[in-house]
Amino acid sequence: MSEVKTSKLPTLPLKTIWMLSFGYLGVQMAFSLQSSNMGRIFETLGADPTRLGFFFILPPKGYSICTK
Repeated sequence: MSEVKTSKLPTLPLKTIWMLSFGYLGVQMAFSLQSSNMGRIFETLGADPTRLGFFFILPPKGYSICTK
């Protein structure tokens, strides 16, 4: 019989897992800060303030659809 090789996941130290989680939190905070200023930028460029919600709903939905 032939043996099937299985690959194991690498064992990560707690410090590495903590740094990955903390880095991800930083990225999320940066995206939040960027998107919070986008409403004012779009309004300055002449976008209709009553339709600004579409600019904040569509990009996350588009990302979630494309990554599936």
